[in-house]
Amino acid sequence: DPLVAIFKQAVAKYQDATGIDLLAQGPAVPASADEIFDYINQHETEFKKFREDGHHSLLHRVRPVADVVGTLCMVVGEGAGVKFPYAKAIFAGVSELVKAAMAVHEDFEAICAAFETMEHHIRVIQPIPTADIHQALREPSAKLLAQILVVLGLTKKLQKEKRIITWLKKLAQSKDVSSALDDLGRIATGHHQLVSSLTLDTVTKTMSVLEASVFWDKQQLAGTRSYLVELMRIARKIYDKMITNRAILENVQKALLRQTELMDNNQSKADIKELCQWLQFPDCSVKMNNLLDERAPSTGTWFLDGDEFTAFKKCMTKVLWLHGKAGSGKSTMMAAAIRDLEAHAASFDATSVVLTHLFDTTSSSQPRTLRVLLSSLLCQLAYSRHELAARLVELRKSTSIGHSQLSLETMRISLDTLLTTTRLRLFIVVDALDEANDPAVLLFLAHLRTHINVSLMVSSRYEVCFREDLEALSDSRVAIDERRVTGDINTFLATLLNKGGLLSQVGDTDVVQETLIAGADGKSVQFCVYRAPALMTA
Repeated sequence: DPLVAIFKQAVAKYQDATGIDLLAQGPAVPASADEIFDYINQHETEFKKFREDGHHSLLHRVRPVADVVGTLCMVVGEGAGVKFPYAKAIFAGVSELVKAAMAVHEDFEAICAAFETMEHHIRVIQPIPTADIHQALREPSAKLLAQILVVLGLTKKLQKEKRIITWLKKLAQSKDVSSALDDLGRIATGHHQLVSSLTLDTVTKTMSVLEASVFWDKQQLAGTRSYLVELMRIARKIYDKMITNRAILENVQKALLRQTELMDNNQSKADIKELCQWLQFPDCSVKMNNLLDERAPSTGTWFLDGDEFTAFKKCMTKVLWLHGKAGSGKSTMMAAAIRDLEAHAASFDATSVVLTHLFDTTSSSQPRTLRVLLSSLLCQLAYSRHELAARLVELRKSTSIGHSQLSLETMRISLDTLLTTTRLRLFIVVDALDEANDPAVLLFLAHLRTHINVSLMVSSRYEVCFREDLEALSDSRVAIDERRVTGDINTFLATLLNKGGLLSQVGDTDVVQETLIAGADGKSVQFCVYRAPALMTA
């Protein structure tokens, strides 16, 4: 079998990293997902030493990983027509981490988090019925299993070297593990896309056959139509699952960013507070949180998972401009994109930092000028890295003992110096650029573009007096047009009309849909959020 070489290489990598020969493990080692779960339940007492719900907590995190391993082993074994011989080795790798979690309290918490991180990267893999196993899935499944084993080995190595806690706190200090996790997520996504394409290909071919049958036998029309309806329902489930995956991803992102904020604040809080007061930091967090709280779940997938934003995250696009008419949901989309960028930076790249500024017209106390933008960027840089904060503290001390306000030119030079000398990759996001009342802002953004380590994302209305300047500045432009707004409204309506949703008791769903879309008139899905409750009594 040509796939054997893939597993031999993965087992060898595991042994090199840990010193453990998985193929030499005795019969007592768990060899399936169920045996892993039984092992954890049998050692409930040991896990309770760390937490009252210790074994439940670990089981909750191990189960998704073990289930995926079981699914993939079945795919590879089914394709070969024999029981997959390397399944035991991979489950042995899982059990090695489970055993390590029983030894030390700190390791228990860290290993729970490690399994949770792995699950985040392979969450797109779903159970595959035996009847749906396709020969084309064997090699991708084998490669994904091999990568899971590599990640298990590198994680076990960190645990043996007493470095797993440090890695989890910093999320990316071990380049080996972070790179392996990145590869794991990439391979898992490719596997998921292949499964989806094979499923849709089967649906398409079957639909063609059934449609053709109508012409052969008119009497079979009713039966054929029922099959077509069922197939369309299946196709819809595939699409809905993709939307659900985006919602799950965003929940994981929120949890990750909360943990990052708690663990990664090494700066002196007093120094940061004084810097923010001195520079008159315009805190946009309230506006940002309000936008995220009001956002309808799973909307904006077309942008967040689209080619333009993906290219921007990969630094393939230097400047991205999101535009749309007033009320189309630009700020809400930018808030969701900011959170996605922050989670991306926290998960995969320890050298990336996201800096944001929202020109807020709802706050009369906050000017919308270049000085405010510079203050925002300087304070966020200080918060992001201790060494950058220290340099700004020195600047403050040298400026009349920190009592004098910096000149605009000094602020620009200071920011330029920090950007030029740091090795960080900066994603700078500016929302509602059309609300700025200082023409120097756009000139400054054009200057920021000259920094090799800076990527820019901005939003504004399309019909602005400086549109030609924005077109010249941007490499990629995305419009929030009526078609995309309507798509988001339909996504939001689906959640409202589902069982248990706000509009689940409404009879004529078509009327509801037409009313909301017509009333929105190209405005954002937030219109529907506010309008939907009224339709319950209409």
